[in-house]
Amino acid sequence: MSNENELKKAMDLAIQGKRQEAAAILVVLESKIKEPNLRLRLIDASLSSLSPVKNNAKLIDLAEEAIKITTQAGISNYQAHFMARKADLLRFQITIRWHRVTSLTLTPGWIGFATEADKMEYEVLTSETKKMEDESDNLLEQALTLANKSEDKKTKAYILMDRGQVSSSKYLQRKTDCLRGTLYGKLWVKSQSCRYPIFENFFALINVTVRELPVYVKSFKKDLLEAGKLLEQIDDSAASSAYFNLANELKTAYRFREAQKHLKKSRTIALKYGDIAMIVKIDEMKKIIAARNKDVPDYIDGEERSNDTM
Repeated sequence: MSNENELKKAMDLAIQGKRQEAAAILVVLESKIKEPNLRLRLIDASLSSLSPVKNNAKLIDLAEEAIKITTQAGISNYQAHFMARKADLLRFQITIRWHRVTSLTLTPGWIGFATEADKMEYEVLTSETKKMEDESDNLLEQALTLANKSEDKKTKAYILMDRGQVSSSKYLQRKTDCLRGTLYGKLWVKSQSCRYPIFENFFALINVTVRELPVYVKSFKKDLLEAGKLLEQIDDSAASSAYFNLANELKTAYRFREAQKHLKKSRTIALKYGDIAMIVKIDEMKKIIAARNKDVPDYIDGEERSNDTM
């Protein structure tokens, strides 16, 4: 079978939800396919099929390669798409460094670094994290500018979904910071009722750090809602994924009523297109939301969890 046919097979498997099988083929093809157009298809399929955690560094390199190819070819909508994908992938590298930084400055009574080596590591990691944060934000801004110029609603919608995921990641990161060694954190851990938005909003009045949380929530809500609406306008089944992702992020942020509303919308769209795999995911999340997040990630120990957002 030719490389092109193998690539088509992998892409078909990915569409069917068989991502591990697709990834196995794509990994083999990665060193074989060099022609630019096929290369872009390979990279796009790889970004959808390979694990963004286990293969994160590789996927960042592939996204960067795709940005260079599309820039040289003047394909602005694809350039924007790959910029947004790289921005999203960078969040994992940022999170790794952030976890290490927090481990170096753990307790509220912390007064200094144990060793000079720890201090140097902290400074290096802080610098790297800031650089990656800036790169991620700049890539998303540039991608949206390109998408707006091209007036490609689908491309813009996918960029907005990526930006929404980035804002949600920032929310979780900042939330963990807020829970470490603060009164807000102690009450959040001890009482289920203290995990809801009204409690978060109350502490936002008296705590500058907590005040950032609703800002991030507002940001990812705006982006994911707009993405869903844009995809509905062009009659694209991916609108279901946009509303599903929004419901997932709202669930994580303890906005259950809002999450249920958008999950219902996601299911309606999935039914319209006969997307059985999505309907199964939606029904699974519906049960989790009904249980009011009783299986909560341990934010204080840096645990995060995603419901396989698309």
